[in-house]
Amino acid sequence: MKLRFLTAIFFTLGFTFWPLTVANADAPGLTVEVYVYDPSALPDRQPYTLCETALTSMPNIDDNWADGIVADCQADFVLIHYSGWLTFDTTQLVSLTSQADDGFYLTLDDQVIIDDWQLKGCSGSTAVIDVAAGVSMKLDAWWYEYGGGACNILLANGDVIPDSAYSQDAKDLPVVEPIPDPEPSIPVVYPTEPPVVVPVDPVDPVPPVVVPVVPVTPVEPVIDPKPIPAPEPTVEPVVEPPVPVLSAAEQHQAILDNLMQEAQADDIQVPENIASIPVFGQTARAVINALNFVGNVGADMSPQVRKKAKQTLVSAVIVTQVAQLSTQTAMSAASASVTSGSPKQRKIDK
Repeated sequence: MKLRFLTAIFFTLGFTFWPLTVANADAPGLTVEVYVYDPSALPDRQPYTLCETALTSMPNIDDNWADGIVADCQADFVLIHYSGWLTFDTTQLVSLTSQADDGFYLTLDDQVIIDDWQLKGCSGSTAVIDVAAGVSMKLDAWWYEYGGGACNILLANGDVIPDSAYSQDAKDLPVVEPIPDPEPSIPVVYPTEPPVVVPVDPVDPVPPVVVPVVPVTPVEPVIDPKPIPAPEPTVEPVVEPPVPVLSAAEQHQAILDNLMQEAQADDIQVPENIASIPVFGQTARAVINALNFVGNVGADMSPQVRKKAKQTLVSAVIVTQVAQLSTQTAMSAASASVTSGSPKQRKIDK
């Protein structure tokens, strides 16, 4: 009788508390608080008027209400506060993307991940986070709908985050017991015998070695007897006198003068015994000088030289004529003298 009574009590208590135990162990999804607000201004992330007909939990963040009722509350001017935990199965870099109409705000472990609190269509922004496998992160999110269409979706690496990743409580993590440090070993000390001291005969000290000091004769420095070369004389540069610049007429005259000097080297000279004869010697010298001058000048005479050559020739002709006239006069006089002195002439005179 007593045993039956105890069994009945055990089953009664078991069926009473078992649902509570299972609910606390699983606790899937997220806790939500749904508010309505005054449409005269955009809402802040704070509690407003709690919607009594709205949901109090959601399995995930994956809703597209379009123009319908939001979270069993109303179609417009709705604010939802999400709270819970987010856990991934693998260690990885996760790209979280929010698609919301209108504003969305998310923190994980009190760190702001997404801040897209503005009026817009069903779109949002992306953030990359580093997650560890099995480590639950505290999730706190806000979302609001002002008017028109309504959606709120959270993606991980392009896919909707599954319901299993959300929980209202942190998931139990396996406890890893630290490996205790090995106990330090106690060294074994064995007794040792005292050292044996062997007597050593004393050794006479070694006398110091005295090294005689040898005087060093200073060495005269060797001077190289090579003579120092005398400095080379400074040669003053020879400055050539400037060459005068001649005009074309002066250059032509200089060429004619050079040619005249070269031509005069082979002039005909009148022998002195002939040149000393009265009248005849002067005539011969004048004629020879005229011939030399004409031969020296040649065809390269300038107008001035030609004039001088003509004057010389005329002078030579005049001298020749004068000499010839003088010769004839002398000869006539001599002839007359001879004639007057002949016997015939003397007879006539008588």
